[in-house]
Amino acid sequence: MSGRTRKANRYGRRGMVQAAWAAAHTKNTYLSAFYRRMQVRKGAPQAAMALAQHLITIVYNVLARGEEYVELGGDYYDQRNQPKVVSRLVARLTKLGYYVDLKPVEPYAPPPVAAQPEPAAESTPERPVLAAAADSPAVNANKRRGRPCKCAERGIICKHGTAIETNPLIQQSSSTGRFS
Repeated sequence: MSGRTRKANRYGRRGMVQAAWAAAHTKNTYLSAFYRRMQVRKGAPQAAMALAQHLITIVYNVLARGEEYVELGGDYYDQRNQPKVVSRLVARLTKLGYYVDLKPVEPYAPPPVAAQPEPAAESTPERPVLAAAADSPAVNANKRRGRPCKCAERGIICKHGTAIETNPLIQQSSSTGRFS
């Protein structure tokens, strides 16, 4: 079949290409991996159009089947043909002048960490320390990704929900659903 698009609704085409550009710039997704593969062969504008057509197919199948979209991941193409990817990368390293010895990676297990006593937080007139929030098990039990909550260190009432005490100034109104 030809790779050319047929004449159709130009506004729909513009909208789908804009959606394709947005999907192409997402991180670690199947759609961005598809775009990068097409971009190498066809160039950026044609790859965006190919991704737009691919998006139309995905949207049609999701609506026709009534299913949710399943993200395959940015490494979908590598996982699909893993021996070919390995041999290609070994050949590249050999061309660069390196000998390659491959062995499978064992699942990563972090080494056990010895418990070290933490220094006691000091209370100053500018920054009083809340004793209940600083030593509470709720602070350590709620492990979230990203930067840890420092409300207890700063001596303020935690609004993130990691300490026992929550901020009384931020209360959600049950009737409006808004914060007051």
